[in-house]
Amino acid sequence: MSYTRATVKAGEERLRPILMTSFAALLGFLPLVISQGAGASSRWSLGTALSGGLGGSKTLKTRTRG
Repeated sequence: MSYTRATVKAGEERLRPILMTSFAALLGFLPLVISQGAGASSRWSLGTALSGGLGGSKTLKTRTRG
């Protein structure tokens, strides 16, 4: 099997687990984003930064080649 074909096959096999892990992390950040009460602003800013960074990086990575 050629190097290119092996790389494409490995990418196809690993895409689903990588996306599932990312979505699980994004759901884990959700309580930080919707927090209320004392200290909510710091939790909100942390949750927004984490979920925005992870979501943005996965979106860009799946939409581009390389």
